[in-house]
Amino acid sequence: METITLRSGKTVKLHSSLPPAMLEKALMLIESCENKEVRARAIKTMAKGFSVLDVSRETRVVIDTNKNYHCMTHEKYNGFIRKR
Repeated sequence: METITLRSGKTVKLHSSLPPAMLEKALMLIESCENKEVRARAIKTMAKGFSVLDVSRETRVVIDTNKNYHCMTHEKYNGFIRKR
């Protein structure tokens, strides 16, 4: 698992390899979310307190209860949420 550090000092954990354009879009969405320009939707089923940003049909950014960011494909996203 690779980790990227943002300008704000927070880290993004990459749970799968993503194309560079998709990774760039995910990082822009994360920064927009931190600046309160974009709002993440809450996950109300299994993972209480988690939020998600939909980057594309295949890519998700999960924000856990400690405000850590996890970037992954939708297949890994489903398993990640079920584990919580």
